[in-house]
Amino acid sequence: MARRASGGWSGGDRVPRMWTHAAEDQLLAPEPALPAQVLHLWHHSRAIGAERALALAVLVQAVADIRRFQETGLAHHRVLRDDAAAWMRSDAREWPFAFVNLCDAFNLHIGETRTALLGAGGVSRQAA
Repeated sequence: MARRASGGWSGGDRVPRMWTHAAEDQLLAPEPALPAQVLHLWHHSRAIGAERALALAVLVQAVADIRRFQETGLAHHRVLRDDAAAWMRSDAREWPFAFVNLCDAFNLHIGETRTALLGAGGVSRQAA
């Protein structure tokens, strides 16, 4: 791109003007976070406090346990998977690192996140 005499840039790099009409509510609704997005946040966030890092580590570990051990034959792996699934299904809020509290802390929709993690992970309700 060529630089103009006035110091600005010429070409298509201008910031577009905002629309004058409002967007529909459904366009503004947040999407549930996928495990890859949680991992991206975990590995690429520099300005994260210790408490938030610990909360994210708890969530990441539960997702990893469900994904890694979804088709295992080893009893101790099934225990880890089933514990993580039970934790995700719980609506308890007493513990600061309860699943519903972490979803709130990271602005994740609780129901959609559960469906994405437990439904896609192949973890049955009888396992927990």
